[in-house]
Amino acid sequence: MSELFRKIWHAGSGILLAFIIYYLGPTFFQAVAISVIIFLMIIRVLKSKNYTIPLIDNYLSAFGRGRELGDTAMYFLLGAFIATLFFEKSIAAVSVLVLGVSDALATLVGIHGRHKLYKKKTLEGSTAFFISSFLIINYFYGFFIAIIAGLSSTLVELFGGFDDNIVIPPLCSLIIQLLKII
Repeated sequence: MSELFRKIWHAGSGILLAFIIYYLGPTFFQAVAISVIIFLMIIRVLKSKNYTIPLIDNYLSAFGRGRELGDTAMYFLLGAFIATLFFEKSIAAVSVLVLGVSDALATLVGIHGRHKLYKKKTLEGSTAFFISSFLIINYFYGFFIAIIAGLSSTLVELFGGFDDNIVIPPLCSLIIQLLKII
């Protein structure tokens, strides 16, 4: 599966999850997220014991990178779940949208980038992440909040030594929430 298709799936998932959080509500989203996370954990255990599950194996080979047994989806859902636990639905939805769209664009632009910044990250990819996150946040919360939250999320995506799928939604939500108070 090409990286392009995987990232289109990632962005589409972010859009869908943001829609679910905002329009169907955090409680509904949390129930779905917990169910899917448990399902993915069961699959991980079965796969670790070398069970063959044709439908799941086909999905993982199509959307995974081999080493991932649904890790990206599980971490994405976990990050979104944390954001919905602590922040109002509009903030959580925007933060999930930032992760889905901006992370996908950062990868798609970054793989063609020529100016390395840190590890596999490029100036072009980080710029794509910042611009897209700024545009998303600015649309809902204005320029000042978009600059700070967009830059903070970009720095986490660039330098974070952990899975940004878990960290970006709660962090972006926290920054938006704090800046709304100011």
